[in-house]
Amino acid sequence: MFDESVLKILLKNTPIGYAYLNVIYDEYSIPSDFIFAEFNPAFSRIWEVDEDVLGLSIKTIGKKYDMIDGIFPLLQSTILSGGSDTFSKCFEPLGKCLNIYAITDNNSGVIIQVIDRTKEELLKNELIKRSEDLKYLSYHDNLTGLYNRAFFEEEMKRLDIDRNLPITIIMGDTNGLKLINDVFGHSAGDKLIKATADILTKSCRQGDIVARWGGDEFIILLPKTSSKSALEVINRIKSNFKTDKFDLDYLNISLGYAVKKHNSTSLLDILREAENNMYKSKSIEGQQVRKLIVGAMINHLYEGDIEVKYHMDRLKEYTSEIAKLLKFTEDDLYKLNLICEIHDIGNVSVDKDILFKIGVLTEDDWEEIKKHPEIGYRIAKSVPELTDVANYVLHHHERWDGTGYPHNLKGEEIPLLSRLFSVVDVYDAMTQDKPYREAYSKEYTIKFLKDNAGKQFDPYIVDIFIDKILN
Repeated sequence: MFDESVLKILLKNTPIGYAYLNVIYDEYSIPSDFIFAEFNPAFSRIWEVDEDVLGLSIKTIGKKYDMIDGIFPLLQSTILSGGSDTFSKCFEPLGKCLNIYAITDNNSGVIIQVIDRTKEELLKNELIKRSEDLKYLSYHDNLTGLYNRAFFEEEMKRLDIDRNLPITIIMGDTNGLKLINDVFGHSAGDKLIKATADILTKSCRQGDIVARWGGDEFIILLPKTSSKSALEVINRIKSNFKTDKFDLDYLNISLGYAVKKHNSTSLLDILREAENNMYKSKSIEGQQVRKLIVGAMINHLYEGDIEVKYHMDRLKEYTSEIAKLLKFTEDDLYKLNLICEIHDIGNVSVDKDILFKIGVLTEDDWEEIKKHPEIGYRIAKSVPELTDVANYVLHHHERWDGTGYPHNLKGEEIPLLSRLFSVVDVYDAMTQDKPYREAYSKEYTIKFLKDNAGKQFDPYIVDIFIDKILN
């Protein structure tokens, strides 16, 4: 004979929830409500109810526990059918997903079985999400969100059919990325890449495939696109590059394209032709672009400060006078003029709050400022017209006694043009008003130069500058 105590033990310890509800009928013998008569601990835990609900109806407590739309219709249909029914649903207020099975008890009551499948559902959803994420990552560039090279190559195969002719491929290479990376760091370079991606996306038509080919290169696949239509897209891209501004008010891309008109032509050959045309454009435009970026950096640094122009003019005048006395060549005179113009261009990488700080600079501030000769060197090296003066820019803050920066060069290890420039630069800076102090007198500044000859400055240059120029 079956021992009911065993059943009670099973119901008490099973992870499956069970509840027994009495049926309330209306005047038409339709089940209109259900009264909680009994439930096991698992049901209490799953539905988050306690014994206080015993004797209460579903309609009384159902709204609070999300039972009206959940189990009420199930129980009603079970009674009406006189058999059993099942139901699965995720209950938002509970934050759980449940399987519910109901069976009648001679029309006087109904038994429900509740299985919590929340973890199973969460795992399923997580696996689906991971699968979707992996699929997205496998076809998209992580930085820009554009399609990647692998996806583009698949699309080339898929779209390379007769009804898509003519097919155009446009290749693009962002200009100045290395320079931006060198000066402002890779986060600024990433910003440049993302800005380029945004411009290309909004310049193209629906159905065009825009992808990041790699590094600073982008590629666009345009089905059913003639040369005329391709040029319209290219002109739109160029126009948007002129109107969309980057941090330095300059953003540029070199473009090349090719068109597949006949099925006998390989689309890979069209890609190579577009790439070659892009490199031709880059060889012509690249040098000009770097010069424009450097010009933009100078404008960004000084923002039309007229005093900066006067400072440069005075430096050119002083250095030219000394150069003539020392019988420098015309080439050296030209280099000195360039040094006067770009010696502090590396400051473009320094926070302006530090650069124009009124008050004493902290040790961290100085460490940041001391980076500017090396940044200036990298900028100058990137532009062919400035390459010859890059080394002088790098060393214009070295000291005669070897305690300068960035390389602690000493005496005649420091390039002559850098030594000459540093004397003149310090003199002019000290004799001009600054936001944080008034100008020093000529006499005081001359004394400073003499006192530091053989320490900070080349003593020979100091003597010539004071005796032959200032006096």
